[in-house]
Amino acid sequence: MDYIISNGWNIETGIFTGKNPDEYVKKILEVNSKDAMYESRSVRLKFRHKFHGVKYLPLLHDSINNVDYLSLGFVYDSYGHLGFNRIEVRNRKAYIFIADKNYFSGKEGNVRVRIFNTCSVKHILAASVHMEDKIKFLMNYDNNNIYYNKIIPEDCAFIIDAEISRETESFRETISFGKEIINRTMVYNRLKIFRFSFNEKHCCGIIQGGYDHLFLYKVAVKLGTDTGKV
Repeated sequence: MDYIISNGWNIETGIFTGKNPDEYVKKILEVNSKDAMYESRSVRLKFRHKFHGVKYLPLLHDSINNVDYLSLGFVYDSYGHLGFNRIEVRNRKAYIFIADKNYFSGKEGNVRVRIFNTCSVKHILAASVHMEDKIKFLMNYDNNNIYYNKIIPEDCAFIIDAEISRETESFRETISFGKEIINRTMVYNRLKIFRFSFNEKHCCGIIQGGYDHLFLYKVAVKLGTDTGKV
């Protein structure tokens, strides 16, 4: 593992260093083929520190686009959807990129979310690739099924209580997907942060365009090719 110090946070990176994408694709297919679902146990979490706004967030700096982004945030919304979205902070305002243009279909008003951070590989895989039932995948990946609020692991580094607004803003950005570099206008939704809770300033992070990001891209492409769902 490697570490980056940013905004007072010790951010752990290099989660998939030395790993083979094919092994994780095989594991995903094996887990998703299971019919039964392991049981889980719920716990209560109490955090020592609680803040409002974006001032103390563990942010990494994107020098290409000159913007700060959340090191690693899993977005779990009030409709049971789990995603891994890019969250940026510009002029002390938070924004979230949602690739699914139909995300708000069937939803009323703004969407309440809990954004959390964990080094859990199964959460990273579930949030990063297409799956029919992500909760079932999380339950069946291993026997470590102790959760807060249904799927948030007990060892999460922080939780952000927030709301995805239907209000949008567009920014011109350069984004890398594998070896492909795309320069285009990206439409972001405003993210209203109500509370940011944590115990200590230590978390995991995935660097935009870095090794872990490209590794997950390879896993997603290989899984899509093998299942026919790219």
